[in-house]
Amino acid sequence: MKRLTPLALAVLLLVLAPSAWQSPSAQPSGISTTSIYDAFAFESITVSTAVKSFTAATMTNARVATCTTETDSIRYRFDSGDPTSSVGHSVAANSSLTVYGINNLKNFKMIRSGSGDATVRCTYSR
Repeated sequence: MKRLTPLALAVLLLVLAPSAWQSPSAQPSGISTTSIYDAFAFESITVSTAVKSFTAATMTNARVATCTTETDSIRYRFDSGDPTSSVGHSVAANSSLTVYGINNLKNFKMIRSGSGDATVRCTYSR
């Protein structure tokens, strides 16, 4: 029986590996962020016609923000630009979003995109 060379073994592992190995943001099926990270802070943010960010003092040392939108929809950006009511990623009322990464958390900005103010509830984890 032939032995596999290290290169052949590495290629075989990559081919047979789960999708979580292929993308740094992918998670194996059945695993939630709550089982990977430890929650340490929570806040509710009222999002209106002025751009809002996560509260810096609340999210200090966070790696992940898991948020739900309530009462109305929002738009957000985390590329240092400001969202508007028509520009940015859209999140409908009663939906959730998860933001990963220190810089993405620091640059995250949101604004309401519906006719009324939205409440965004976030749990911060590390």
